[in-house]
Amino acid sequence: MSEQDGITTPQEALQDLILDPDLEHLEDLLADFNLFDVLGIARAELQHSAFLAWLLDPRGSHGLREYFLRTFLFKAAEEASSLGIGDITPLEVDSWKLSDIEVATERHYIDILVLGRSDGFVCLIENKIGASEHSNQLSRYLSTVESEYEGLDPFPVFLTPDGVEPESQADAERYVPFDYGEIADLIERTLKTRGSTISGSVTDFLEQYARSLRRHVVNDRDNVDELANRIYDNHRTAIDLIIRAQSNRAAIDWKIVRAALERHSPDDFQDDYHSRTILRRFSRSLDEIDQLKEGAGWTESGRLLLFEFKYEGGTLNLYLYIGPGTEEAQKTRERLKGLADNRKIPGVSMRPAGRLGKWHFIYRRPILSQEELRSSDSDMVSQKVEDATREFYDKDYWPIVNAIREEFGLPAVSPT
Repeated sequence: MSEQDGITTPQEALQDLILDPDLEHLEDLLADFNLFDVLGIARAELQHSAFLAWLLDPRGSHGLREYFLRTFLFKAAEEASSLGIGDITPLEVDSWKLSDIEVATERHYIDILVLGRSDGFVCLIENKIGASEHSNQLSRYLSTVESEYEGLDPFPVFLTPDGVEPESQADAERYVPFDYGEIADLIERTLKTRGSTISGSVTDFLEQYARSLRRHVVNDRDNVDELANRIYDNHRTAIDLIIRAQSNRAAIDWKIVRAALERHSPDDFQDDYHSRTILRRFSRSLDEIDQLKEGAGWTESGRLLLFEFKYEGGTLNLYLYIGPGTEEAQKTRERLKGLADNRKIPGVSMRPAGRLGKWHFIYRRPILSQEELRSSDSDMVSQKVEDATREFYDKDYWPIVNAIREEFGLPAVSPT
């Protein structure tokens, strides 16, 4: 029995917790030694950049020579070709000799720079894990590379935990979105195909790094933070009895957000998924549309379109995301993107973009700024969330829902 089934006694709550297989899986993950966890750098951007620069350098002490660099560039070129970005193709990457590669970190303030002068390219990698974009940095970095390395083809990559595209249309049309799940996949593939050619210490190091990515960076079943929060959500009573505090929660107090949602949201707006940093919700009125249930590689519900409260870079924002879907869902994803591109929702500020990414948001509303989140005035924070949430429902929610219903041939609905 779970809390959702109506547990009423502490004994039942504790018994349900200790019998949950997720708890055993979490214990197994925590029992496994991992150097990156011990050093506390599992989500440290600079350390990830340094590690990836080492791995991408053919002269690195890993002994892989150019193998990992070529597989990374090949995968990025494959993604670029599928999205119609740039002119570098997998076939061109395959022809590169990669004989004079220079890899640098923090040169021109760029996280990772890979120069291949004889092959005629320069790959710049902007790495974002905990922070968000600021000050048009992607455009500035690309302009710097084009002026500093004239004659070399720029190959810009935007690396994030979930492979989101850059915010601006101009950047989204040039930067290849890449996610840390793909980095973990490439490392595991490297170990499978080249593991016998490198030292045991390097093999162990790469294995630990891939596991650390899946535990702390990628939305994966082995992500410790996601798993711990799912256990907490399923066994709130039992864990509160044990620790008397939510010490493993995020810096954002989700209780405040949920309280505002309960006070102001219509019954139409329901929970889909909740983790340490995100709270996803769906509209029942949109669940009537079968085409919006062709999602894949995202949430277990299979929904293609979700509202997402997201804690990122010390801020809290509300998005409307078009998620990844099946091959058959591509036309539906394009139709949804068209609503934003053509500004078909009167009175609502939608976000048009030139290219449809794997995770593509078409609406964004700020909820809390960094300064507000850092405030010790909990009443003020609660009021800010209340005001932003109420304004979203009053002004944007129903126009967005009804515009999507109209796009798929359904009549408009109104608040009850």
